[in-house]
Amino acid sequence: MSNKHHRSERDQILDRYVTWGIIIGALLATTVFVFEFVFPRWIPVMAPPETAVKLLAYQGGVLYIRTVSGNVYAYEASDGRWKRAEQVDPKASDNECNFGEFSTPRAPGKIVSQLESYPCIVDAASQVNLILLEDGSIWKWEKTAGEMDLLFVPIGVIVATVTGGSLGVVVGLVIGIVNWKLKKK
Repeated sequence: MSNKHHRSERDQILDRYVTWGIIIGALLATTVFVFEFVFPRWIPVMAPPETAVKLLAYQGGVLYIRTVSGNVYAYEASDGRWKRAEQVDPKASDNECNFGEFSTPRAPGKIVSQLESYPCIVDAASQVNLILLEDGSIWKWEKTAGEMDLLFVPIGVIVATVTGGSLGVVVGLVIGIVNWKLKKK
């Protein structure tokens, strides 16, 4: 019998843990990607400088609110800050591209004020929901679906699978080496 085909116990342990690491890592990463993309969730918006009492409008990615003192503030997610604003027309929300509504998940609390917006995006349907809860927190939910999903989702799944599998190799190697050293003692 040739020694060439005989594998050491260490190699067998590492093979087992690395294989399971790849499988579990790839499945977890792919599952997280698909659920985040297919089933978006409510995300908290940074708290305004004063307590909000009403959501006024959502225009071009900017949220306008009225606070308990009557001040109007604008929040633009891209810059991540609340700024004092002039009065805004509540009918000015982005609603000109309503191609259909997505069903939204249950709100994370009791809703005091809400907005629904349909920003125009080329070759896509988009919906943004904003809610103000009775505890004063503001939450955002958005979903966009369009022709690019046919390209983005498969590429995203491939990237998530490769990334998860790669991380699984590292975790599998570490666990396998630790397990082998413990068995060696």
